[in-house]
Amino acid sequence: MQPQVSVIIPVYNKEQYLRQSVESVMQQTVRELEILLIDDGSTDRSLEICRELAAEDDRIQVIHKENEGPGVTRNLGIRKSRGRFLSFVDADDYIAEDTYEICIRELDRAGADACYFGRNIVSKGQILSHAVRLEHREEYKGEEIRSRFINFFLGNLPGEEYKRNYVTGSVCCSLFRGEFIRENKVFFPSGEIKYSEDSFFNFELCRFAQHILVLPDMLYYNNVNQVSGSRRYRPDRFDIYREIYYRTREYLKYFPEDADAGERVDFSLALYICKCVKAEVLARKEIGIFTAYKNIRRICRSEDAQRVVKNVIKPGFASKRNMLLKLVRYKQALLILIYYMIS
Repeated sequence: MQPQVSVIIPVYNKEQYLRQSVESVMQQTVRELEILLIDDGSTDRSLEICRELAAEDDRIQVIHKENEGPGVTRNLGIRKSRGRFLSFVDADDYIAEDTYEICIRELDRAGADACYFGRNIVSKGQILSHAVRLEHREEYKGEEIRSRFINFFLGNLPGEEYKRNYVTGSVCCSLFRGEFIRENKVFFPSGEIKYSEDSFFNFELCRFAQHILVLPDMLYYNNVNQVSGSRRYRPDRFDIYREIYYRTREYLKYFPEDADAGERVDFSLALYICKCVKAEVLARKEIGIFTAYKNIRRICRSEDAQRVVKNVIKPGFASKRNMLLKLVRYKQALLILIYYMIS
């Protein structure tokens, strides 16, 4: 019998949170599940816990593999899945017990390819905020997906960077029709992109989708107890963001020419540049102040940074972000260093 939902859970060193995450899936009101726990080369007790959980519930399959990252791990789950629907859950997060019941009902009623829903930010069991919230149900059909819905993953326009969207880029806050994903070969980048794997999965989905729902239900619980790997200092962070930028621009050919997608992508890189130079300043005690200065100078002198920053600075628009971009535009690495040190 075909499962209603194949739940793909990549696992890498999540022993502290893993049981709560998987049990939230085991306790779903929809019982016909295929739960794929894919251990990505964990070095803690995660694999042992996966096997303990599988002994408790015969819907669980445990797959162990060498460490290759979440994108490759999720792709393996897609290839092995058999369910009518596909769900991704991170091993340190959890979901409401009626998540699949609500989503399947809405997807079947509308005949849609995917649905997206709200996300809560939690720490130590307490809800800190509602990261993504919608007051009512939304639908996107046909070319509207490629002209409007895609903007949630491309980013905001200049001057709107603090605008809150009601769709998160995380694939965990979604349920996908399995046949649609498998037939259109919608996959994650195979390891060459270290960040934003979810965005590229969503870009692929938007290429082919004909009907997408956005639900107001707050069904996902994003656990922020841990320090994200994306927040740690990396000397190659700007190069990674630049690669993401070029890979994203490749998708613009699939979307309407008169849309503002290109401006959104440029502005996203400008915001990444701000993050990168700030990260260098914050890491100055670790890497040395002169190294931080040299790295900021390299970012400022980059042709990509110069082109993008020039295009997104809005005359007369005063903000800290706009001031920083002007300093990048005029390659004032020393002033940027001082600015962040005293602010």
